[in-house]
Amino acid sequence: IINPDFPYYNEFRSIFIKSNGLGHILFENKKDVGEIKFAVLSHTYLNRETSEQRNPDMLVVGTPNMEKLDELVRQAEVLEGRQIFYVVMSERELDSAKRRKDLLIYSLSVLPRSVVIGTEEQFVETVAM
Repeated sequence: IINPDFPYYNEFRSIFIKSNGLGHILFENKKDVGEIKFAVLSHTYLNRETSEQRNPDMLVVGTPNMEKLDELVRQAEVLEGRQIFYVVMSERELDSAKRRKDLLIYSLSVLPRSVVIGTEEQFVETVAM
C-alpha cells in the first residue's frame, strides 16, 4: 500500500492503472481502437466504487471503433469480475458538455482520475471550465 501523501503517489497510481485491468487493455490496444483523443478512468473506477446512481467508470473522447472498444471493455469486465460503464463523446460533444457544465465533465476535472490515452496536461487543459 502506498501512502496517498507520498509525493509521487499519482505517478505510481498511473503506472499501476496502465499495467492492469481496463487501463492496460486499452493502453495496449490503443492503435486498434480508432481515433481516441482521451480515455479517462474516473474516481468511481479507480476506487472500485459502486453506487445506485452508477457514475461512469470511463470517458472516451474521439471517434473510436465502437465494436472494438466494446470488445476490450468486455475483456476487462471478465478480468475484473464487474460491469464497466463508459461514455463516448466526440470532441464537439465534449465542448458542448463543458459549456453546459456537465456533472461528468466537472467531476473528471476535479476528482482523482487516470488518463490512459492522451496526457493529463492536455486533458486538464481541454476540460478546464
